[in-house]
Amino acid sequence: MIDRMSETVAPRFIRPVLYVSLLCCLSALPFTPGCGGRSAEEKRQEQVFLETYVELLIIREQFPDTADANPRVRALMRQQGYSEASFQKHFAALARDADHFRETIDSARSLARLIQRGQDPQPDTSATGGN
Repeated sequence: MIDRMSETVAPRFIRPVLYVSLLCCLSALPFTPGCGGRSAEEKRQEQVFLETYVELLIIREQFPDTADANPRVRALMRQQGYSEASFQKHFAALARDADHFRETIDSARSLARLIQRGQDPQPDTSATGGN
């Protein structure tokens, strides 16, 4: 069921692009204010959270009926190693740093919109010369 769910969330050819994009976005996090003190484990957990949240947003958009969406959300969270309680706890922990939390959620929403539209979620670095 999870493999079938993954196909409906993001086709296999989009998933690698998603994860590369997420890595690019997350690699910039240490350079944002308030993020320099995060350990490697905290950054890894944040990456898993962001990946999970992006896919969760896509599921909720694709399946507006909660009877259809909820089993998919539960399967996604299990696949990513979350229970409902642990996901909510992580969400609340991230929300303690309001600015960083807002940036993370905004990034997730932007990535989800791009993936749903079939666009490349890779950040455009042409205007900054690739920096």
